[in-house]
Amino acid sequence: AARIPTAKGGYSRSQTAVECRTIPISEFFTGYRKTALNEGEVVVRLFIPYTTKDEKFQVFKQGRRRDDDLAIVNAALRVRFQPGSKTVAQAAFAFGGMSFRSIRASGLEQFWAGKEWSMENLPGAMAVIKKELSLPADAPGGMAEYRTALAAGFFYKFFLSTLAEASA
Repeated sequence: AARIPTAKGGYSRSQTAVECRTIPISEFFTGYRKTALNEGEVVVRLFIPYTTKDEKFQVFKQGRRRDDDLAIVNAALRVRFQPGSKTVAQAAFAFGGMSFRSIRASGLEQFWAGKEWSMENLPGAMAVIKKELSLPADAPGGMAEYRTALAAGFFYKFFLSTLAEASA
């Protein structure tokens, strides 16, 4: 469930008997069931920033069935606009089920930086997603093409709902 704090720019505060440090959630998981915590270090705080007035945030999950807690793909998507406009000031798009840990679609985030959140820019964004989130056919977990399509679909739904709110 690291997608939400990753997309929101969250961090953890960890501590040992002699030291305290801050670890961005995007750097917390280093491998499958591995973390950046050192021997004897425990998490004492998790910080997730509030959503601001010029920010839109949404999460998505697709599982095999309604009551299954394991997701095939999930996403936490956030965009912050320059005040009073549809120009993207900052974006964070985190996806689960595409790797052994949550991944940030940094190419997609960079694509939107400074651009207007508009239908004219959507095809370019979808091309970036297809390139950035494509999985090899032999990816662990299978269903590589389906998982890529789910990730793209989640972004598309987020884009449309955010565009509708920004236009209202």
